[in-house]
Amino acid sequence: MKNVLFFLILLASSSLSLAQVSTEPAFPTADAPVRIIYDATQGVGNLEGIGQMKMHAGVILTGPDGTTWTNVVGNWGDPSAPGTMTPVAGETDKWEITITPRSYFNVPAGTAIYRIGMVFREAGPCGGFGGNSSPCKEGKDPNNQDIFVDLFQGGLLVTFTAPSQTGFFVNNGEVVNLSAQASTTADITFTVNGVAQPTQTNTTTATLQITATEAVYNVSVMAEAGGETATATVYFLRRQSPTVQALPNGLRKGINYINNSTATLVFLAPNKSQVFVIGDFNDWQLHPDYQMRLTPDGETHWLSLNGLSPGVEYAFQYLVYDAEENFVRTTDPFVELILDPNNDPFIPTETYPDLKPYPTGQTTGIVGVLQTGQSPYPWQVNDFERPKKRIW
Repeated sequence: MKNVLFFLILLASSSLSLAQVSTEPAFPTADAPVRIIYDATQGVGNLEGIGQMKMHAGVILTGPDGTTWTNVVGNWGDPSAPGTMTPVAGETDKWEITITPRSYFNVPAGTAIYRIGMVFREAGPCGGFGGNSSPCKEGKDPNNQDIFVDLFQGGLLVTFTAPSQTGFFVNNGEVVNLSAQASTTADITFTVNGVAQPTQTNTTTATLQITATEAVYNVSVMAEAGGETATATVYFLRRQSPTVQALPNGLRKGINYINNSTATLVFLAPNKSQVFVIGDFNDWQLHPDYQMRLTPDGETHWLSLNGLSPGVEYAFQYLVYDAEENFVRTTDPFVELILDPNNDPFIPTETYPDLKPYPTGQTTGIVGVLQTGQSPYPWQVNDFERPKKRIW
């Protein structure tokens, strides 16, 4: 049996993931019209209330994980460039444009188009075009990166059409409505926290309703058709305030190695409502067990990570939330080793052998690395004397 794994990993500012950009149909192809809908209230940008909107876009021809644009349409900041969007009827700060990717981007027949890369901007002139040096107002994903829409290459896929987000918060007792869509007629089964729900047969859409009472919900959906399976996942948490607890004595900001299997993270984030730790140790997912504790003064968040394997490098990040549950991803400012997806590929192995791979597909942005049970550095000079501090 062929297994196709399709994870719903969309990014947003008000939750770990959100449909900042949605499409109709749910599985767009290169040779058919696709309606692209952009929500200017999500992600990074300053396009709320804008009067005219442009989609600045190109295609990715190198593969399903590529990020390098080609066949870019229009000049940045040019008010006459293609990509003019129109307001979505009855909606505020939502814009739409309908294109047929192959003809819009002038890609020859027979050439596979894997993704559309896009950034949204004000109409202009701006960004240096027409003598206007003012930067263009623009909209990107929550990590200030390009936004991508994957194009369907055939076969069986399934996706959640509701909720439009994953990694979000709900109140105790709140009803969550889920719906999924398959790319072809299939048998569709939801699984909630490991418990399979009744299969909905011979359909392209399926629905499920959950009343939130548990701390965390991991929901998967599986479509089966013609010997193929496809899955998608979402998860959400019951909203809860962080535990208020004083910082244990002797700890300092940054990574504190307690023993060979325990590290305590201490992170200064004043006036932030909650901070979660994500990383290799929890599959990069929000979980109540990794919500950091908050000191009584409301300034410092801390968490002990137990059960770590000595000598193993663990990549990690903080998800820092404000009172409105907007969040940013960041790493610890005192970390000794970071992973950078944009620069690590250019580090020669002779400069840094065995550099830990970046967790591609799990997160974005800079991540930190921690490691318990490190071997002491073999100093070659043991009688070094620090020079006296010069006073000017």
